Amino acid sequence: MVGLGGDLAQGAPEAVRALAAAPGVRAVVVVAGPRADAADALLGAQDRVLVAAPADAEREVAELALAGLAPLGAPAAIAAIPALAPPVRTLAASGVAVVAPLRAAIQGALDAAPAEAADA
Repeated sequence: MVGLGGDLAQGAPEAVRALAAAPGVRAVVVVAGPRADAADALLGAQDRVLVAAPADAEREVAELALAGLAPLGAPAAIAAIPALAPPVRTLAASGVAVVAPLRAAIQGALDAAPAEAADA
């Protein structure tokens, strides 16, 4: 795990450098909250980008986010995240465990990502 700067403007370039220093290593980058311009280079360099949205929410907002990612060139899909009980959510958020419903939602989104993602 690599700790990054406190805000996206500082953290995104640090993440790009950390990923470049470890070619071939599998990595997961999480950008939470509204996307800022500073994240574009980081997101565009990923093999796949998932837009995480609550499964019970209106899809329009997630679809807008997905459309906004298209110019970056990284294959992207929406991951419909199911509601989880607080203890289960805490385990998942801490990285201790990826619970079955969350794993299924992420795998489904990865499977739905454009075919180019599998070749990247």
